Amino acid sequence: EFDDASWLIQLADNGPGFKPEHLKQDGFTPQGTQSGLGLYLIEQAISAHVRAGKAGKMQLSNHENGGAITQLHFP
Repeated sequence: EFDDASWLIQLADNGPGFKPEHLKQDGFTPQGTQSGLGLYLIEQAISAHVRAGKAGKMQLSNHENGGAITQLHFP
């Protein structure tokens, strides 16, 4: 989804979802093997975008029927 001023990329799965302690963080840095490499790479991409002087944000949530949702916002 996008408009003239921003992009929103949403990724969803049907796994167990995020642990509550991960949902309280502004950013996300995986620890241990439960977090997966994919989220680490997403977080690194957002961080690089922000370091380049552009805005960016990642939001984590759980779907009400199970599964994780990751939203990437690029204004």
